[in-house]
Amino acid sequence: MRGGTPGEIERLDSQAALTFEKELFLLRALGIDSASRIAEIGSGSGAVTERLVRAFPGVSLFAVDPDSDLLAAARFRPGLAAKIDSAVSLVEGTCESIPLSDNSMDVAIVRYVFQHLLNPVVGATEIMRILRPGGRIVVIDSDAQLWGACSPYTPELMEIHARAADSQESRGGDRYVARALTRILQTAGYVGASLHSFAVSSDEVGLEPFAAIMNPENLLPHVESGLITMSEYALVLKDYQRFVADPTHVVMSLGFLATATTPGLPATPTVTARMA
Repeated sequence: MRGGTPGEIERLDSQAALTFEKELFLLRALGIDSASRIAEIGSGSGAVTERLVRAFPGVSLFAVDPDSDLLAAARFRPGLAAKIDSAVSLVEGTCESIPLSDNSMDVAIVRYVFQHLLNPVVGATEIMRILRPGGRIVVIDSDAQLWGACSPYTPELMEIHARAADSQESRGGDRYVARALTRILQTAGYVGASLHSFAVSSDEVGLEPFAAIMNPENLLPHVESGLITMSEYALVLKDYQRFVADPTHVVMSLGFLATATTPGLPATPTVTARMA
């Protein structure tokens, strides 16, 4: 993303502000608020970690991420700093190699991580290892073909945005992963897999929470790589300015939540972790 680590922190904050309340509604419906140990896989800068601790008082939360800079940012978040090493443990690790004990977690929440994995089944299998029998995995992700809608919209831009989304495949990811989430969980051995959707509209929350995600400057790395021409970028920028200026503008974002449980009967969990 543009802007290095600060740009990524800004993006993660905007993403959490935009969709977390809708995600929380589904988490509560799944009974997550009764969990005592939650692993947040791909916790980044702690934008969602902070919200999870606030939403579920008394939870022991293990925030796992491979990026030491983002974990350092999480450590000093105003809403997390006082809870680090008590309610919240920061753990450096990847989705494919999680430094937590077998059968130690009640719930694992994995937000917008599977789209970046070369083989999400491997990640889902590793997450099963840390979940107790009967524990629950919650995977939240997106599908570039079903991202949402906006009005007014210029259809000519669809090919440009699709090209940017498809570029993730060349890096070993899959921006269309949401449609495969239940299959991934079933292949990894989970039971009772189900898929749910949630939507957020600018008529609900205003345009500001969408701004960092819709910003045309997000395409600049693709301009630098040659994937998108400068004239194409200028077209996107002009269209965005026209969209913002239109008093009837509206944008809707669509996300997907897949959940399943590990087979077997509940076991007494134990927890060990390596602090970041």
